[in-house]
Formats: sequence, structure tokens, C-alpha cells
Amino acid sequence: TTTTTTTTSTTTRTSTTTTTQITAAPSCPVAPLGASVIMSFDGANVGDSNIANEGSLSLTAQLNGGATLVAGGVRGTGFAVSLPQITSVVVLGASGVSIDPVVGWTASAWVRNLQPNNMYRTLFRGFQNNGHHPVLSAAGSDIIGTFQNGAQTFFPGGYSLAALTSGSWHQITAVGQGTSTRFFINGSYVGVAAFASNTDIYAVGNFQTGAQLFSSFVDDVRMWPRALTDAEIVLSFSAATCTQGGAVSTVAAPTTTTGTTPSPSTAPTTTTTSTTTTT
Repeated sequence: TTTTTTTTSTTTRTSTTTTTQITAAPSCPVAPLGASVIMSFDGANVGDSNIANEGSLSLTAQLNGGATLVAGGVRGTGFAVSLPQITSVVVLGASGVSIDPVVGWTASAWVRNLQPNNMYRTLFRGFQNNGHHPVLSAAGSDIIGTFQNGAQTFFPGGYSLAALTSGSWHQITAVGQGTSTRFFINGSYVGVAAFASNTDIYAVGNFQTGAQLFSSFVDDVRMWPRALTDAEIVLSFSAATCTQGGAVSTVAAPTTTTGTTPSPSTAPTTTTTSTTTTT
């Protein structure tokens, strides 16, 4: 008798699958939508004096009085506007952009190297003689505020521009709604003035005829036909600093003001100061 033994060998194979997860780099926040004016100046060329609006309105900005494009804007690349002369100014279109405090308005610009306070310093100004100064500081003062023409009255906003570091870019934002204008520096609320301009914004960085130069450089001018929320203003600041490609050292953090800073939830506590200076 013959016995045959059959041995069956079983081989177990283990398959290992390696999954590689690709994580995209964090994206920069997007600035609030619906801007009627966007003047980044980055799509222009050296020597250009007419700059097309990137916002919703069809208009062209003009660089007047020796204003020129220079390399190295707030984003670290692209262009900014140099305002080297007492007459240098950026004007918006033929007669400016209407603003209405009933529905609200927001105007923002980045500035570097403020002028001395021995004269009025105007960041935004209306077109005609009755056009108000939505953002300025009065002669002999560092306090930001707004000026009502006709009544010839300066309404202080409670924040001292002396706190802004020279050589750094700073974003100044004004929100006009109802009977007050709220001010923000680098995305942070700093004060309120008891008046809101109801005409238009035509000149940026100076009075259109000169002699009220605000700063040596201006960049990334934006306007919205509505009152941005506090969160949107933070978003606007973050969007600009994020797209700098890491050159955040050119933007100073919000600093402590030396003036009276009313709470956003309370009524303005500032007092008005009259002047007979014609602007």
C-alpha cells in the first residue's frame, strides 16, 4: 500500500497603498466686493499720467501737478504715486465720484510719509467750492477729521496722525453714514467725527489746486457706495498686506492714539472748532 501526502502552500501578499496629500498654499483674502473705485496703479506703466479705474465706474484718474508713478507700492511690487510737489494730486474723472451718507460711503487709501502739520493736509476732497473735505487734518493739528465747507467748520475725529510711523505704509479708511464719519487706521477703528460729507470725492492726496498735501506717497485708492462693516474693513487691510509677498515690514501695526477715541457704539463726544480759513 502506497500513501501519497500532498502539501499545499498558501502565500499571503500584503499590498500597501501610499496616499500623498497635496495641501495648497493658503490663499489671500479677497477685498470687499462692489468697489466703485479701485486705483491700484499696478497695471500702469512708468510715465503714465492717466490711470484707468479697475472698479465698477467708468472713469480715469489723472496724475497732476508733478505726481508720478514710482516702483514699490504697498504690496512691495507694482507702483505707487509719488506726490513730490505742493501741487501734486490725483483727481478722479472730470468731476469726482458722488457720495451719499444716507446709503453710506467708504473711502480708503494707503499713505506713506505724512507732510508736516503747518498746513491743512487733505486726503480726500470734493470737486466744487461747496465740496467738503471728507478726510483731512487741520493746520497746526495732527487730529484726523472732516471739514464742512460753507460753514467753514472742522470736525475732529479724535485720533492723532502723529502716531503713524514715518517710512511705513498706513491704510486710512473713512466711513460716512448718517451724520458722522468713522475712521480706521490699518483696519482698526480709531475715532468718529460728527459730520459726514454728502457731495463727492474728486481729489486724492491734496486739494485739487494744491497747498494741502497730505503725504509724500499714496497707493491703492478704493471707494465703495456703501458703508463697509468693521469686519470688511479688516478684510480690506488684510487683503492688501497679504498680497505684499511677505514684505509686511513696510506696514506698521495700528498704534495707540493720543487723542480722544470715542467708542463706536456711543455718540460722538468731540467738539467742533470753527475757522475762517477758506479752502
